[in-house]
Amino acid sequence: MSELDLTWPSSSDHRGTPLREAQGRQLLTQTTDGKTPEQVQELVQQLQEYQLELEQQNHELLQAQQEAQTARARYENLYNVAPLGYVTLDEQGLIQQLNPRVSRYFRTQAEELLGRRFLVFVVESYRAAFQTFFQATLASAPDVNHTLKVQLHAADGTVFDARLDAMAAPMPTASPAAA
Repeated sequence: MSELDLTWPSSSDHRGTPLREAQGRQLLTQTTDGKTPEQVQELVQQLQEYQLELEQQNHELLQAQQEAQTARARYENLYNVAPLGYVTLDEQGLIQQLNPRVSRYFRTQAEELLGRRFLVFVVESYRAAFQTFFQATLASAPDVNHTLKVQLHAADGTVFDARLDAMAAPMPTASPAAA
């Protein structure tokens, strides 16, 4: 029993539809015993077509990945050079990400703010209002904007006024707020 043995890029590098992948595997395991030269040629042609489809899908995936990386780099650049302070909080209100402007507002390094609960920077008399604001933001649809005026503590104890604009992020674990 002889099998038709053709090689092309590993199927782990390409993702087709489950049906098309199964067809490709079936083609690979078909034996050439009892096949006419025309049937063998047809199998070879089908395998070549399958290979071309996989290569096209791989090209499209690589292009989509490049576009996503470009968009992410553009987003990060805008986030980091924005004239406003941007803070990304998780569902517990912990600071997950911030831009350099926030570090200047709080008069400390970003590393000192990351992972800390944002609520600790809210002046005591504004904390209940902030909690209500934060919970309402988490419970709302992603494109609903919420605004709250509060006073915040900088790392050196200085108190400053801030207007927080927030909306739930499309990602289930983050909630950005502009300080």
